[in-house]
Amino acid sequence: MQPFNSHTPSSEIDRLEALVGQCLSSAFRKVAELGESGRQFRQGNQFGENQLIADWEIEEQTIELIKQFRLPARIISEEHGILNLVESPSFTVTIDGLDGSNLYRANQANSRYCHMVSIHKGDAPTYDDYLVAAMVNLRDGEQLFTTKHKGSCILTGNSRLPITSKPSTPFGELKRIYA
Repeated sequence: MQPFNSHTPSSEIDRLEALVGQCLSSAFRKVAELGESGRQFRQGNQFGENQLIADWEIEEQTIELIKQFRLPARIISEEHGILNLVESPSFTVTIDGLDGSNLYRANQANSRYCHMVSIHKGDAPTYDDYLVAAMVNLRDGEQLFTTKHKGSCILTGNSRLPITSKPSTPFGELKRIYA
């Protein structure tokens, strides 16, 4: 695998999107593999909060995939803290191994919990620096992506359904907001 550049042409964004997709699919498989053991507590995370085995294992797996892709990144995660994979990162990756861990642990029939990954350009990014942001519903495998210059979509099986929004009115001096 070729290392990533600090600039992000369309082909690089496609590779980042593929990396994130692999992370999400792996997380979904990991939850199934762990079964009930994933709902057990492990030890405290960096904040001293209880963490579930699934939360830790999903983050571990995602970090390993990012390393295999040789992405020159700083990883910020809830369970692992901040990891610099290189001395001068070109990208920042944020990970939440298991968002909604209380719902996952309770195993309620209609609850939703997910794995989230985002990749931003630079080592101190702003919202405008996002390149790919995505999540997978760990109950059914549905993936939601937002990719720079491509928009948002839902991936279910082999279907890629665009997510659209209604047209909005920009705010300005002549547009009032009533509360």
